[in-house]
Amino acid sequence: MFFGPYKARIRAERIGVGLAQRRLALAESALQTQYGESYRQMRKYFATVSYYQAQGLAQTDEQIRIAQVAFRYGEIGYIEFVQNITLAVQSKLQYLAALNQYNQSVITLNFLTGK
Repeated sequence: MFFGPYKARIRAERIGVGLAQRRLALAESALQTQYGESYRQMRKYFATVSYYQAQGLAQTDEQIRIAQVAFRYGEIGYIEFVQNITLAVQSKLQYLAALNQYNQSVITLNFLTGK
């Protein structure tokens, strides 16, 4: 008679523990999925940033230099000069956007790992 309410409470607590364990497993799975996606994004942006640092920025600087020299010596007009400089600036902006995305993905990874 006295143990009846306690048995029901024990059963309810066991059910609660089981639910908490399932929620924990789901949260861990979601965290692993999010980490995997963030890691893939980080690798993608790292490759892009590496390309720009290895050769893309040098090519952009060379494009600017050539446009300046050609304009100075009258080989190209103002319109062509502006178009060349615009392309070069867009390339540098793409590099900066990729660098920003890379840094954001590293920050996300650090957050997910608790660092």
